[in-house]
Amino acid sequence: MLITRESEYAMRMVRALADNEVRAVRKICDDELIPHKWAYKILKKMERAKIVKAFHGANGGYRLDMELSQISMLDILGINENTLRFNECMYSANGCMHHGKTGGCEIRRELGRLETIIKTALSERTMDMVVEAIEPSGARSVCRTSQPSAD
Repeated sequence: MLITRESEYAMRMVRALADNEVRAVRKICDDELIPHKWAYKILKKMERAKIVKAFHGANGGYRLDMELSQISMLDILGINENTLRFNECMYSANGCMHHGKTGGCEIRRELGRLETIIKTALSERTMDMVVEAIEPSGARSVCRTSQPSAD
């Protein structure tokens, strides 16, 4: 499972729109350091998924069309990734070449178990939690950066 740059950009766009104001694409890109060439493609996908709404005209741009608490990380990944699979053998009717030898593949079962855990975690993490840096335990995460000494 590879989470692409496109999905990362989509999450950052949601963060840029978190205040529910209409934002110009250029402003979103500049604030989130997203290449402009990616923005429209990603925003179109998010619009089709009803995550954002487009506003046209001189004061146009995009605004969230859903509450942050209704948008999961899995929702964002689902609109940008072709597949959220660990391994193709898990989705093949015949499994892998090892499936028939042992009556079942332990590796395939374990990858399936882990995939379920990860998809569940991604579906439970909503974008409000991400934007507000809330840990799964409910505690707020604190990003510490080194500060220059006052000396």
